[in-house]
Amino acid sequence: MFGARWQVRRFVRSAADQPVTVLDIDNTLADAWPSLVAPGGSESERLAGLEPLPGMKAIAYDDAVAHDRRIVVMSHRHLWHGRLTRRWLTDHGVDVDPWAVVLVSAASDKPDLIAILSAGGRDVEVWDDLSHGTESGTTQRYTDVVAALERLGVRYHGLDEIEAVVAEAGGRRTAPR
Repeated sequence: MFGARWQVRRFVRSAADQPVTVLDIDNTLADAWPSLVAPGGSESERLAGLEPLPGMKAIAYDDAVAHDRRIVVMSHRHLWHGRLTRRWLTDHGVDVDPWAVVLVSAASDKPDLIAILSAGGRDVEVWDDLSHGTESGTTQRYTDVVAALERLGVRYHGLDEIEAVVAEAGGRRTAPR
C-alpha cells in the first residue's frame, strides 16, 4: 500500500483544497461480475472487455467534472493491470490523471487512503459498490469498510444507489443474482 499512499499524497498536493470524487471501477463504473462467470480468457482480457454500467459515467464522473471536482479512481486491482485500467478508463471517456488511478490490494485499504484525501475537511464524495460475491449468487457487502467511510464523514454512494442509477438508465444486460 506504500505506492498507493504515495500517489494519494501526491494527488493531495496537486489538488489544493478542491473537492474530490473517488470512483471505483468494478461493479461501479464497469459491469464486472458477469465476466467472472464467463468462460475462457485471461484476467487481462476479462478486464479489458468489461462493459460500462448504464448511467454511471454520467452521474458519477460527468457530474463531478461539471462541478469542478477532481477525480481519483481507486480500484482493487493488481498493479500489473495499471496500464490496462488506464486504457479502459480512457476508452470509456473517463479522463483522469494517470497518477490519480490508485490500485489497491484490498477493499479494506480504501478508508485509510480516503482519510488522506478528506483530511482538513476537504469535500470528498465516494462512488463504490463495496460488495463481492454477486457472481456466486450471494452479494456480500464490505460492511466494515462502509462503516469506516461513514466515520470519515465523506459522502458515500454505495451498491443500492449504483443499482438505482443503473435501473434508471435502462438496467444491466445481465441482472445480478
